Amino acid sequence: MPLYENQSNPLYLLIFATAKLSCFAGANEDSHAQYFMNDEGEDLCENVTYLGRKGLFTSTSGLTVAYLSGRDGGDKSDFTHFSKSDVAMVCEKITSGASRFTGVDILLTSPWPHNVSQYGTQLKQQPKDDSRNVANMAAILKPRYHFSGLEGVSYDRNPYRNHKLLVGSQQHVSRFSALAEVGNKEKAKFMYAFNIVPMKYIEKSELYKQPVDTTECPYKQQVPEVKEDRADPTRNEFFYGEGPRKRAGNSLSCILWFDIEAKLKSRQN
Repeated sequence: MPLYENQSNPLYLLIFATAKLSCFAGANEDSHAQYFMNDEGEDLCENVTYLGRKGLFTSTSGLTVAYLSGRDGGDKSDFTHFSKSDVAMVCEKITSGASRFTGVDILLTSPWPHNVSQYGTQLKQQPKDDSRNVANMAAILKPRYHFSGLEGVSYDRNPYRNHKLLVGSQQHVSRFSALAEVGNKEKAKFMYAFNIVPMKYIEKSELYKQPVDTTECPYKQQVPEVKEDRADPTRNEFFYGEGPRKRAGNSLSCILWFDIEAKLKSRQN
């Protein structure tokens, strides 16, 4: 497995074990943008799919994976940065696609969500490049599992609830996990392997179980504003399992950091 020269451009590799399907999100550095043919996603080769900059991947088993590539650019939106409007558009697309939105199974982002450690497991050092927009995205999409890795630090937060106690209906909990660099000297966790059944198939009594160490949600949700002039209706970045990107899925999944730069470079040779 190739290692990173630095942690500035970690990329997700999402593996559905028996289906032999590998998916990953996009670049965080301008110098790596040249290795991506487009930002809408594509099949690099058999069983390896680049998801694109942002959107929702749905496997045929119903597993939902929301993803957002790049760093928080504030109002800047390009191949390696996302804007507040980008986040708003992703959230609106995903939440409006269901009659009653309850959440996504997995959320992949590069930056950590801002304030993620509030009420939860304490950090030895605060993240340098966290994002309020990612925090708002997590509050809206309510992922069962949220993975980030731009900081290059391993961190597992105890679960937090997506509802307020004694207010409203009960909902599932969310878990945030940050992954370290591949091959790091501290031997901190850079891989996360787990069994997961899509949310749509889990009984509510099981889905809504609250572990004893569950906390309040660390994020304060803000209603996102979608700027219509930033959205291009001809683009199809939100797959929802349609067309060639709807692949066989199953309950065993593995998420890890992997330097796929060498694979991308080989395409230009």
